[in-house]
Amino acid sequence: MARKVLLFLGAGANVGTSSVQFFKNNGYRVVSVARTIRPEVKAHSDLVLTADFSNPCSIKNIFTQVDEKVGVPNVVIYSRESRPRQHLAFNRVD
Repeated sequence: MARKVLLFLGAGANVGTSSVQFFKNNGYRVVSVARTIRPEVKAHSDLVLTADFSNPCSIKNIFTQVDEKVGVPNVVIYSRESRPRQHLAFNRVD
């Protein structure tokens, strides 16, 4: 039987932590990737990688490493970083 592998791109403190914990508890090998790996994500991951997703070449390298070290992922989650939107201030000109 093939291994169940989760690849989580952008595994952060909130959604990342709960997701990797859920998949780990359900028998998946978990690979977490982020700019900075948080301890709570690392605790539930079989492999952690750091990457900057603004560089498209990094994605191919991630999949290569995962395939070599853990296996082909069955599930891939991409959770982009969320930052509060900056509001533009407009001054009224009469």
